[in-house]
Amino acid sequence: MPEPVPGPGGEPERSLVGLFMMLASSAVVSLGDAPDPLTGQRRRDLENAADAIDLLALLREKTEGHRSPEETQVLGELLYDLQLRYVNATKRSGPPPAPARP
Repeated sequence: MPEPVPGPGGEPERSLVGLFMMLASSAVVSLGDAPDPLTGQRRRDLENAADAIDLLALLREKTEGHRSPEETQVLGELLYDLQLRYVNATKRSGPPPAPARP
């Protein structure tokens, strides 16, 4: 992933692609495909991965018509990749648990 570009105040510039990448990274770690950056350990939390993927899908819906072509391409590729990884992960560990009923 490219280094963040400093904004006018010296802080990294915030961007929609950066948000997409942050959520995608969280999903990849939760799928067990990458080590947790804080602990260095691999873990699998399919519920957390599904939440991150669902947030990306929600962002796709809510930002429709307001994204640049680059943002649209990045988001589409991330969602496609993460959904495939999720399906493969659930095949390895069985179906995800049913949502809790209130």
